[in-house]
Amino acid sequence: MPNILDRIVETKWREVAAAQDRTPAATLEARCRDLPACRGFESALRVPGEVRVIAEVKKASPSAGVIRADFDPVAIAKTYEAHGAACLSVLTDVEYFQGSLAYLSAVREAVKLPVLRKDFVVDRYQMLEARAAGADAVLLPRVVKSGATLIGVNNRDLRTFETRLGHTLDLLSRFPPGVTVVSESGIKTAADVRVLKEAGVAAILVGESLMRSPDIGTALDALLSSRG
Repeated sequence: MPNILDRIVETKWREVAAAQDRTPAATLEARCRDLPACRGFESALRVPGEVRVIAEVKKASPSAGVIRADFDPVAIAKTYEAHGAACLSVLTDVEYFQGSLAYLSAVREAVKLPVLRKDFVVDRYQMLEARAAGADAVLLPRVVKSGATLIGVNNRDLRTFETRLGHTLDLLSRFPPGVTVVSESGIKTAADVRVLKEAGVAAILVGESLMRSPDIGTALDALLSSRG
């Protein structure tokens, strides 16, 4: 039986094929040539002695269903910016996370922070889509051997959707010197942030715990209070 990750990847390949039929890669490449330079996503996360926060704009997930019913991506992004997030992550998967590339474009227009396209990227075409939509960065799998200098560790097992914060701690010693490490998923409290900071993590990506909060700004303030 295929697990959820297998189903998501299968869906992605169908989506990519359909998108290429609608808009050829050459068309996206032409659009990208006229865009302004990307905002510095990695540089925004490199602050010695401080854990920086990538705050996520996320409506739903396969495991939790709808996380925030009153979902306004631009209002959420502006709140994150006002309360000290370093970067933003916007879910663009439609079928499983109820996201959209249109959300990313709207957020990019509304704030000055660097913006990440959060999706399951299986093909170069999706990177062109991301850039054309205004993304400053994309999330890619299995990047250590590629020479990447910014690496995220997903604490959620995408086959079972179980989350374990210790996954980041287990993997830290495997990364080359100079790599900026981001711990992603399962970060809910100031205590979690302190543990990751003491281990040498440079940044965290937080979505669900903020999205579930009645007051997103206050919830982000609480996380940031323990980062420095």
